[in-house]
Amino acid sequence: MGISFLIFGLGVLTGKPFFEMFLTSVAVVVAAVPEGLLPALTVVLATGMQKLAKHKGLIRKMTAAETLGCVSVICADKTGTLTRGELKIKL
Repeated sequence: MGISFLIFGLGVLTGKPFFEMFLTSVAVVVAAVPEGLLPALTVVLATGMQKLAKHKGLIRKMTAAETLGCVSVICADKTGTLTRGELKIKL
């Protein structure tokens, strides 16, 4: 993003048309994102879901695998399910 802003600013300061520099800076940002990013992310999340399934974990959405991968302790009820997105501890 920083390089895109730099290209845009330098282009406008040197007298290039505003719209042309805008299109150029957008093209630089789009080109910076690799085409294989989304498939790679899908493969990583699917692998995480498989690892959770081995430990008898069941998740509905693939993005939850990323969140659960960072957790070290899970508190659940007596059936082993998490029913809400909140965790409250009462003493």
